[in-house]
Amino acid sequence: MGRVPMFYSSPLLTTQAEVDSAAQTMLARVKRPIEQVSFMLLPNPAHEAFDVVEFVDVDGRARRYMFDVVSVPLDSDGGLTAVARETVVVS
Repeated sequence: MGRVPMFYSSPLLTTQAEVDSAAQTMLARVKRPIEQVSFMLLPNPAHEAFDVVEFVDVDGRARRYMFDVVSVPLDSDGGLTAVARETVVVS
């Protein structure tokens, strides 16, 4: 994905200090380590790179991952293998 610019406008921000504070708050929401995982699933040829899937971790939290690499076997012996990274939801 690379760098993705983010834009924000508000008539409530009237000083440079307010703008800087808002920018720091927004940056803190989106700046965090992104987890990359590899896993195997039941084969599903409908999955492809950039699909977003949701898994529930052992703590019961739902996490979303975007496929970077998807390998679908041509026989029935193996499962779909994928490398994915956690997506960050910006609100």
